[in-house]
Amino acid sequence: MNLLRRGALPAATGFATLLLTLAACSDDPAWSSPLDEEEDAASPDADADAGARDGDPADAAPPRDDVDTRQPFDPAPAQITCGGGACAKRIVAGYGHYCVVLADSSLRCWGKARALAPSVDPSAPTVGPRDVAALPAVIDVAAGGDATCAVDPDGGVFCWDTTRSAPTVVSGLSGADRVWVSSNGTNRCARVAGQLSCWRGASGAVSTFDATVPAVASAALSSNATFVVDPSGNVLSAGTETLIMGRPASSVAGAAAPVEDLPPILTMAVYAHACAIAIDGRLFCWGRGSGGQLGLGYSRDELRPLEVRFATNAWPQQLAVGNNHSCVRTTDAALWCWGGTNDRGQLGHPESTGVYVPTRVTSLGAVPTAAVATGDGSTCALATDGTVRCWGDNRNGQLGLEALDQLRHPSPALVDLE
Repeated sequence: MNLLRRGALPAATGFATLLLTLAACSDDPAWSSPLDEEEDAASPDADADAGARDGDPADAAPPRDDVDTRQPFDPAPAQITCGGGACAKRIVAGYGHYCVVLADSSLRCWGKARALAPSVDPSAPTVGPRDVAALPAVIDVAAGGDATCAVDPDGGVFCWDTTRSAPTVVSGLSGADRVWVSSNGTNRCARVAGQLSCWRGASGAVSTFDATVPAVASAALSSNATFVVDPSGNVLSAGTETLIMGRPASSVAGAAAPVEDLPPILTMAVYAHACAIAIDGRLFCWGRGSGGQLGLGYSRDELRPLEVRFATNAWPQQLAVGNNHSCVRTTDAALWCWGGTNDRGQLGHPESTGVYVPTRVTSLGAVPTAAVATGDGSTCALATDGTVRCWGDNRNGQLGLEALDQLRHPSPALVDLE
């Protein structure tokens, strides 16, 4: 089967903003020990390694037979084994910046300068990874838009963005263990004693999200929609973002209500579209699909979750979604991305054309992936040895290189985390 590329089908229009990335029962799936760990790493399937860009059917997802012959899904997290030097344990992305938590629990970020906390060292380089020195240790971090928030070991929440460049404590909030930032950076939420407390912008008042929800395992947030996952993996949505709410528009307004046609989930990510991995390993996506970002083989919006198929016997296990593309790390430590455009090289192959189905990132070679994060037009992968590689847009320094440029970067480049 040839790859389904952008231009094969007419594009539809649709809009939905924000995100509140969620994981179910075990916190964020992109955490790895000693924080929250994620994914079970194994050697990538050699049969799926041959030339994705040549249209090899092993690298694009054909329809699967009615009988699923895969082994049962194993949700065990990937183990990251550190060697020498700086070793990342988790990675998150905003619109044009990335942050990693290192093995010593320190935080390091790179990308769009206005989204980064200022360096305390005036001689430090202006591009590439830099320490967030104001926070010596963190237990959770989230990014979206130009904003970043982190939780320190005492449960305090600190945020910074283009209006407040230095990490600033969120007043009226203590005892947090998780934090989320919407994809546009405006809305933020933290979990305190199993309940969700949310605020808007740098100085918005903190309020409790929908008191009728008894317990929150995880959450995901947009400018006009909030998703919560209960301890059993059931997903509720509230707000007015009709395209991604996962139920008929007539039932959107009001209190939180279940996302329809979605089984209990393990983890979820939202931008203008939403994707979720079920507790049995299946992947479902819905929302804006005009850019091919749903991975369903066409460019069309979908109001309800639909299953996304993979040309592999491995299961989806961790995911990230950007504005126009999506990526998934599978249980064999391979990375798959898709989207109707590859204008900056964000899908990891040299052609500018996109793909409408999950397609393996063969440019990573034999490097096993532990987690993936997606910005707008860029992608970064955290390997099982704690190293990070990025590709795509570098106009804001998203690739962690020594200089900015206007070029496409379809090949993964190693980020110097030192």
